[in-house]
This record gives sequence, C-alpha cells and structure tokens, in this order.
Amino acid sequence: MRIQSILSLHENLQHELKAEYTEDYMHYRLEVANLMNRLYSQRYRLVLQQLFVEEVESKKLADLMRITADNLYNIKLRALKKIEQIAGIEQNVS
Repeated sequence: MRIQSILSLHENLQHELKAEYTEDYMHYRLEVANLMNRLYSQRYRLVLQQLFVEEVESKKLADLMRITADNLYNIKLRALKKIEQIAGIEQNVS
C-alpha cells in the first residue's frame, strides 16, 4: 500500500509541475513572439524563427536562403542584438 501512495503522490507532483512549466513556457513564448514581431527586418525575424522556434539547422537554413553559414551567423547576431535593444528599451520604460 505504501508504494501505491508514493506513486500516486509522485504522479500528482509531476502533473502540477508540468502545468506550471507549461504556463510559464507559454508566457515566455508570447514574450519572445512579441519581441520578434517588433523587429523591423523581416530577414531577422525569419532567421530567428527558423533557428530557434522551428529548430532548423544553421547549415540547412543557410543553404535554403542561399547564403554562407558565416553570413547567416552574422545575421543571427545582429538580430539577437536588436532583440536585446528592444527588450532593454521595454525594461527602461517599465
């Protein structure tokens, strides 16, 4: 009987943690989507979306975009820098 109780408690805890994780994760995804939508460059949005949301490999994305991997890397860095600037502006306003 004791093992049944422990297993039941474990399942309940896992369910609660999963629900909390899912809520936090969805909030995080909405924040990221909002920041990405504020990027002026459509190319920056595309690169970030494909690399981080769709999880496309860098080499494959570079091939699809017909650019070098080095060029993709630079676009990604510039896009992330812009995201940081946008997020920094929002934090200073709040």
